[in-house]
Amino acid sequence: MNTLVKRIIAGGAGLAVLIGGVVYVAYPDGVDVWEVSKLDINASIDTVGTIEADDIVTIYAPVSGKVSDIPVKVNELVKSGSVLASYDLTSFEEEYQKASLNSDYYADGYNAAVTENDKNKAKAAKASSSADALKNQYISVEENRDDISIAQNKKSNYIQSTIQGIEGALDNMKTNMEVEAAKLEAASGTYSELNGKLLEAQAEIAGKNAQIDSLNSQIKANADAYDAIKDDASKAEEAEKLLEANHELGKTLIELKNSASASNAQYAKLKEAVNSAADSRENAANSVNSLKNDITSSRDALASLPVDNMTTEQYALYLELTRQLDIIEREWSKEITAKQTAEEKIVNDYQIRQYEDSMELAQIDADKALNNLTKSKDGVKATVNGTIISKMIDVGATVSEGEALFTIQPDSGYKVAVMVSKYDIGSVEIGQSADVAVSGETYTATVETIAPIATNDSAGKPRVKVELLFDEDVKPTIGLEAEVRINTGDAKDALSIPEKSVYTDDEGSFVYVLEKGKAKRANVETGLKGNGYYQVLSGLSEGVKVIESPLTEEDIGTRFVEN
Repeated sequence: MNTLVKRIIAGGAGLAVLIGGVVYVAYPDGVDVWEVSKLDINASIDTVGTIEADDIVTIYAPVSGKVSDIPVKVNELVKSGSVLASYDLTSFEEEYQKASLNSDYYADGYNAAVTENDKNKAKAAKASSSADALKNQYISVEENRDDISIAQNKKSNYIQSTIQGIEGALDNMKTNMEVEAAKLEAASGTYSELNGKLLEAQAEIAGKNAQIDSLNSQIKANADAYDAIKDDASKAEEAEKLLEANHELGKTLIELKNSASASNAQYAKLKEAVNSAADSRENAANSVNSLKNDITSSRDALASLPVDNMTTEQYALYLELTRQLDIIEREWSKEITAKQTAEEKIVNDYQIRQYEDSMELAQIDADKALNNLTKSKDGVKATVNGTIISKMIDVGATVSEGEALFTIQPDSGYKVAVMVSKYDIGSVEIGQSADVAVSGETYTATVETIAPIATNDSAGKPRVKVELLFDEDVKPTIGLEAEVRINTGDAKDALSIPEKSVYTDDEGSFVYVLEKGKAKRANVETGLKGNGYYQVLSGLSEGVKVIESPLTEEDIGTRFVEN
């Protein structure tokens, strides 16, 4: 190519560049512009959720027993109160009959003990009253007879002195008789009290021995159960619990045996005290009997005194009064003996309480057996309307009270659960309305709960669970996906700008505005977001032109024209 051609080409290229620059300056790029204006904004959060219902309900065995019938199947719809399983009633009826008879037995024993005690108390009181009356009668008759003796024996100093001596001795013996009778009564009371405590100690020892037998039986049962499963690796935890239980039972058994040994020692001391009290009572009774014999001898001596100086009438009266004294004394002695006998038969309050406790425990067992029988007749019932999703037992199985038997998915509380991001959760509040689309149908719902703790999703990002309850009585299929729009707020006649015009950096939100044909940055504070728009709280005024086309910081100050 010659030099002239090269110069022509070079000159043409330079001219083209010059012309292009002039065209760029004269005709800048076009941008889409939005003029800030007032709109109604309906803020919302669009997300996807899952249909749920009330939590699964577990049905437990109301009582321990053998299952005789299961009239329902898995996936079957049941009503609240419908029978899911029936019990074999034989063992419950036998247990109730046994407990009822046992309760009647102890009630009869208690009532008989109380009745007999009341009778003995009444007998003792009556005998005591009769003895006091006979004592007063004896004194009165004796005074009358003494008056005759004294009047007649004044004629003979010897007879009078002898009579006075014998009567004085009789008075002393009667006084001693009363003292010894009081000692006998006190000794009898002490014996009864100590004997009652001895019976209490016997009952306590019997109770502890019964507890020891029960613990030994329980330890043996646990050991047998352990031997049965110790080689089964799947039941290692259960076997360990059995060993731990036997360890604790062993410690309790040692403590109980030590306590029983102490009770035996106390029983031995009480038995010695009872034997001593019995000896004291016997000694007092011997003293009373000895005084009775002395009184009888003195009366015989008094009766043998000469009464020659008495008239026939006086002598007859004297003999009659003496005869009456003998009769009164015999009756008096009988009443004292009757009183002592009745008092010895009186059962102490502790023994009565033991009878009462046994009766009450037997009644508790009977009530429990009746309650179990009633529960067994009712069977295992559904507590909610819903669908059986699992069955953990078969006919013929023996279940324990509280054992899980069925699980039911309730046919209630239908809701949709969504996981909301940290950016949106701040605008969600309880009570907000929502639209839920599932299986081609759209329903309204209300925000019911917002989880207080966030959980990470599969990407490791924190999400907050929000549950929305359907406003209508609908029952969509549990587990289906649902499209959810939560209405987070409304703003009427709000200054608005398009979502796509808003940018965010470390300084906050901003937009690019077209001012005098050039792009300019403007910081803004936004509010609600909805319908593709942001609410403008500050930074812009109505009529300002906001650039919707994408720009960068490098475009600030560049000339643009509106498309």
